[in-house]
Amino acid sequence: MVLFNHDVERPDPNFSYLTGLVGLFEQNFLIVKKKSLVLITNKLEYENVKEHKFSGMEIASPKTGKEIATLLQRHCKRKVVGIYGVSLPYFWYMTIKRISKAKSVIDATSDFYRARQIKDEDEIENIRIANRIVKSALKEIPRDFKEGMTEKDLAARFDYIMMKHGANEPAFASIVQFGKNSALPHHLPDDTRLTPNSIVLLDVGARYKNYCSDVTRTFVFKPDKSSDKYKKILEIQKAVKGSQQAALKVARDGVHGRDIQAAAADYIASYAKGKYKEYAFPSFHELGHAVGIELHEGFVVSTKTDTIMREGMVVSDEPGIYIVGFGGIRLEDDILITKTGAKIL
Repeated sequence: MVLFNHDVERPDPNFSYLTGLVGLFEQNFLIVKKKSLVLITNKLEYENVKEHKFSGMEIASPKTGKEIATLLQRHCKRKVVGIYGVSLPYFWYMTIKRISKAKSVIDATSDFYRARQIKDEDEIENIRIANRIVKSALKEIPRDFKEGMTEKDLAARFDYIMMKHGANEPAFASIVQFGKNSALPHHLPDDTRLTPNSIVLLDVGARYKNYCSDVTRTFVFKPDKSSDKYKKILEIQKAVKGSQQAALKVARDGVHGRDIQAAAADYIASYAKGKYKEYAFPSFHELGHAVGIELHEGFVVSTKTDTIMREGMVVSDEPGIYIVGFGGIRLEDDILITKTGAKIL
């Protein structure tokens, strides 16, 4: 297989997964064999790569495009070569196909996803630390809620706090939603201003040593505890928390993802005589997704899929209730699948 880090903005996640290297590594090729790796790097990265070389990894630093082509042909000529198609632009696919003289180039994305599904102890620890970082920041951030601030203001402040707590970078663009915007799960921070008795939803994640966390918490700013709105928010929060716990109780090795989402959905359907059933799990909203070196790592936890949970998988558990014109409540944690159940990281 051939991996190509063509762009620092969209690095191939398998590059760091297989080499353990953390950095930019723009315009680098990685040839993946059954028992070895061949890294074709450039002069800018060579010294950094050399320091992290391990048994089974060969490093080459060609000086010209012709030398790169010669190396690719040595390992790929007249062979069937796999690529990580989900992140490789068509231009570079055609380039690799042409200069490597491979017999054929196929999309091996699903193979990489399968290889990364089960996390080892080091990976789990990195995800656990990424979760610890973001949850510490979430505990601190309410001190910065100020009337009149914008969603963008709060998102920038949260990113600063998260970095202060040890994140290498945000795992994704932090989502901050005030008031009615919280009913739109994919609403990105804008100039909406914070007002009293408003929902404040933060969907945020930290990246630590290339591993992600994905956590959502919902607050109420300066609540009017006597208002019907606040009482309704509390009722919805209880429903969502119960739904998350229902999913957590079902999740374990050998269980279908569809059964986990069904448990979460059934809880909301029975809560308060089904009062919020129609507002939970809209068509675009799954209960969760795999989390790892990528934020969305290859499969979802959903009634629409047949994915079976296996020990060592890490998935998000994120039920929500969304009422357009009122607001939305979501509670999200990353959970580790074990033989006997699931644990919140």
